[in-house]
Amino acid sequence: WVVTVVNNGPADGAGSIFSDPVPAVISNVTWTCTASNGAACQDASGSGNNINQVLPAFPPGGQVVYTINGTLPPGAGQYI
Repeated sequence: WVVTVVNNGPADGAGSIFSDPVPAVISNVTWTCTASNGAACQDASGSGNNINQVLPAFPPGGQVVYTINGTLPPGAGQYI
């Protein structure tokens, strides 16, 4: 799934935290982060079910996009 975070201003959001505790039923979790408009990702990618990243730069108009991938066990159906 994809999570987009935008700083709509007016204040600078440097030091803001992006946190996404991915449910334990989802395994093999990997993620990437891309930033634009002056924002910056703490890390460009990572793995694990507890995503917790400090945004070192997040000016008004800045955007970060986290793309998260994982695997559901067979027969688990769809997780929403």
